[in-house]
Amino acid sequence: MSIKNKPRVNEDPQDAMIREFQEEIMRLKAQLTTDGAIEGGGGEGGSPSALPPKIETQIEYKEKIVERIVEREVVIEQGPSPEELAALEQELRQKNEEFRLDAERKKREVLLQRDLADQERQQMIR
Repeated sequence: MSIKNKPRVNEDPQDAMIREFQEEIMRLKAQLTTDGAIEGGGGEGGSPSALPPKIETQIEYKEKIVERIVEREVVIEQGPSPEELAALEQELRQKNEEFRLDAERKKREVLLQRDLADQERQQMIR
């Protein structure tokens, strides 16, 4: 026993139904033409009721509008952007410079006070 695969086309159920109806219409048309040729070709003077009814076929094409929903996933980086980092670094440098200058100023004040204290002590000793 061998395995046989039957390919199957994936199609919309409504399209499949339309296709089946069109195939049935074609089959019925063919049947009408063969039945009409058999009845009409027999040479019988048929009555009007013996003629097959006239069938008008209308094929309606249904336009399908397919909506595509596109979802975009945006990855948000955790943390500041490069511009924000540069601004923060600049701010930190500025604060460090201010602290350094403040520390130097306080150091000079302490040195001045020490020198003054040394001078006063020297004057008291003399």
